Amino acid sequence: MVYRADRDHAPAPHDWIRAVSRRLPLLVFYSLAIFGCVATVPNPPAPPPLISSTPPPAVNPPRPEQPPPQEVTVARASWYGPGFDGHRTATGERFSSSRMTAAAKGLPLGSRVVVTNLKNGRSATVRINDCGPFRRGRKIDLSKSAARKIGLIHDGTARVKLKVIKKPPGAITCES
Repeated sequence: MVYRADRDHAPAPHDWIRAVSRRLPLLVFYSLAIFGCVATVPNPPAPPPLISSTPPPAVNPPRPEQPPPQEVTVARASWYGPGFDGHRTATGERFSSSRMTAAAKGLPLGSRVVVTNLKNGRSATVRINDCGPFRRGRKIDLSKSAARKIGLIHDGTARVKLKVIKKPPGAITCES
C-alpha cells in the first residue's frame, strides 16, 4: 500500500498488522518449504583419505638381516701384567694392565670378546691387542683389570667361555 498525501489518508498501524497477518500463513509455508528442500539435500560424499590406514600389501617383504653367528669357545685363560706395562703390543700400542685388553691365539687383533668365567659366571668385554699366551693349554691372557673383573686374579687360571662380538675387517690373527 502506497501512501499518497494528496489522495489517501495515512494507514493506521493495525492495517499493516492485518495485511501481514493475512499473508503470514503463506510466509510460514514458503519458509518451511525452502528450509525443507535445503535440509533434504544429501551431503556430498567425503573425499578419500590422503593417508590410508592400512599399509599397501608388500609383494616381497625384505627379510630381516641376521647378524653373523658369534663364535663361542671354551678355553683356559690366565692373566699377565706385572713387568709388561709400557711394552709394545702386537698392534703397536703400549700395554697397560689397567685397560680391558687381552692377548689371544687364534683371534684377530682388534676383536672384541666377551670373556665369562665358568666358575663364577662373571664376565668382561676385552679388546684383543697382543699375541699370546705362550703357555701350553691356554688360549687367552687377560690384562690385570680384566682378570680382576671376572675374578681370575686369585686362582691365576680358569676355564672361560669366549664369545667374539666384533671382528674388524681384514684383521690379522696371531698363530703360534
